Amino acid sequence: MGFKKYEEGTKKEEEVLVEEETKKEEQKKEYINNLIEENTRISEEENKQEKTIDEEKVYKDVELARFNYNKILKKWKILGICSSCFGIALMVVAMVLFFAFKDNQAVTIVALVLCVLGIIAMGVVSVIKNKDLKKKALNYVNEYFVITNKFIYSDDKFSNVQYLADTQYSDEAFKNAHLYKGIHDTKSRNYVTLNYKDRPLVSCDISANVLVKGRTSPMFLGKLYCLERKHEETKEILEKKEGEQTEATDIKKDVIIFQLKGGDLSRPIDDVDGLEKIDETNTYVLYSNNKKCKKIFNAKVLSTCMAFRIDKTLIDVVISITNEYITIGIDYADDFISIPVESETNVQTLRRTKKDLELVTEIFDFVNENSK
Repeated sequence: MGFKKYEEGTKKEEEVLVEEETKKEEQKKEYINNLIEENTRISEEENKQEKTIDEEKVYKDVELARFNYNKILKKWKILGICSSCFGIALMVVAMVLFFAFKDNQAVTIVALVLCVLGIIAMGVVSVIKNKDLKKKALNYVNEYFVITNKFIYSDDKFSNVQYLADTQYSDEAFKNAHLYKGIHDTKSRNYVTLNYKDRPLVSCDISANVLVKGRTSPMFLGKLYCLERKHEETKEILEKKEGEQTEATDIKKDVIIFQLKGGDLSRPIDDVDGLEKIDETNTYVLYSNNKKCKKIFNAKVLSTCMAFRIDKTLIDVVISITNEYITIGIDYADDFISIPVESETNVQTLRRTKKDLELVTEIFDFVNENSK
């Protein structure tokens, strides 16, 4: 065979391989999309269920807080309109006086004073309004989280539940879970510390961001749960204060990372340098450099992970197991973790959060049991 024919044959083989790989990816995508559609239909049916007594209570409490906050918003909207009208009226009067009596110095001075007073009035009201609304918005957010956390963590297996409004999850802690490369920073809220079966547990709503063309873009956005595996004082590692920068370590020691795959919005876990791909299917992938990986992440753990329902609300699930922590992230759609202001409180989001938390705690239990 001549070199040219060999080259042509090799090129055709490469094209066939690329075509086969593309076809496999399309089949995987189609499978996930069909799964999402089916799961979304099931979730929508479940959402039609009547509220329980506890759900009705949390709904009424949140709606009362939302109503009171909206009442303040409306009050300031009306006051803002009134102050603008008053200020504009003063300036109009000033302009009329100025042009009607432009040869009268005293009237001109009065006109200028009226104009300045109109501007000052609008400015003062705007400053007071913004300051008060910022304070009231923060109060509403805190009240919302206190009410909803009381509902979500109402089970007896949780204790010492504390919502820390001014605390955020540290960049270092998220990076050390070794889920995603190139994390630039994290932004979090609803930081809660509690005990789960006497082990320290932290939860929060978090956005873990990378830089894309100089702008931050979220790799992960959702609920994060981090359970301490060893009884050591590690609280300071998990927490950061506003504006604080923290550093991570690149050392991967006995790491297990898992992802329950999602659709187009799902970002594949990629901090896999030095890790072996233990298993992969259309629905999940598992990496590790821990020799006990299959013992720790056994069939029970996998089965529980598969019980999470990937749909249009739940985008994907990521799990990191190190010697120090079990970190579980549930990537939700933006509107799922938003705080209701104009729209009515959606109890289904709280119901879903609590249901998913049950699976989270089952994974904690299985991993800790398998690690003995």
